[in-house]
Amino acid sequence: MRENFDKELLELKKKKFLEAVSRICENRNLPIPYVNFDGCPAENGDQLAHYHSDVNMICISKRQLTVLNFDDLEEVAAHEVAHILELNHDSIFRKELIFPCPIHQSLYDSFKYLPFLMEKRGNRLI
Repeated sequence: MRENFDKELLELKKKKFLEAVSRICENRNLPIPYVNFDGCPAENGDQLAHYHSDVNMICISKRQLTVLNFDDLEEVAAHEVAHILELNHDSIFRKELIFPCPIHQSLYDSFKYLPFLMEKRGNRLI
């Protein structure tokens, strides 16, 4: 019985991740990447997911899916989609491409993810 529950929960998480990636890409007119749930030779145990720009693919393994809750799945999906726009979206990218002045930078510091990837769902931003 527990095994069936775990299997169904994993399938729900896969569906949620795919929906989040698709919704974010469609809202930003980005190409929707293929999502690989079967693991990847390039997988690092510390990563929740990673993006392959050469084939427009996001990899997230079953092991990582089991660790994440549904809210985390949305955040990881948004992070990986950010790689479609800029593979290296570190602080330099944030400063040079997103924020034209320090005031905008300080506003960003209160958010976890890039503002152009956030959207309002109910009372929270994702």
